[in-house]
Amino acid sequence: MKGIKKIIQSILLCFSAVVVISCNHDIEKVQHSIFEKRDSISPPVIIPAGKPIVNYLSETEQPQISLLSQKRPPLITKAGFYVNMQNFNTQQGLALSSILCGFKDKAGNLWFGTSGNGVSRYDGKSFTNYTSAHGLVHNLINNITQDSKGNIWFSTYGGISKYDGVSFQNFTTEEGIPDIDVIKILEDSKGNLWVGTAKGLCLYDQKST
Repeated sequence: MKGIKKIIQSILLCFSAVVVISCNHDIEKVQHSIFEKRDSISPPVIIPAGKPIVNYLSETEQPQISLLSQKRPPLITKAGFYVNMQNFNTQQGLALSSILCGFKDKAGNLWFGTSGNGVSRYDGKSFTNYTSAHGLVHNLINNITQDSKGNIWFSTYGGISKYDGVSFQNFTTEEGIPDIDVIKILEDSKGNLWVGTAKGLCLYDQKST
């Protein structure tokens, strides 16, 4: 009987050792997968405002332009009987995969506001990316619109940016908006801009400026 007990104890010890080694091996695998290198972006830069700051593109670094002909072709996904969907990501030149808003301007360009890396303009052939380095007041874009004069307005987490095709003009609480977290901007029939923020609504009369 003593011999049988010793054999059973030896078997149990060997089994326990195998289980411990196996668990440690699995833990090493999990830890390795956690610390894999991943793409990241630098935190957005807020440009302070005294009176509205004007940033001319000719005086800043050139915006990044990504030609689709030089990028990996977009993935095509079957979406139904009649059409297929083309999928665009950062591999095709988009500023960031996380998109908060989109807008089509009068010239047919598509604008995409991201959740932390500025805005992308798509003209059908290439993406052009603008960030705070080019004049945006903040890199998190809540909404995009265009006024009757052709200016593009960006509602951001750090204020308002107005883009006229040449420069960015920025507005914060120092210019009178209730809060820098701007949710949306709409133009009425008289050309006034209604600015909705996290802390209230204000009216901007472009004729008076």
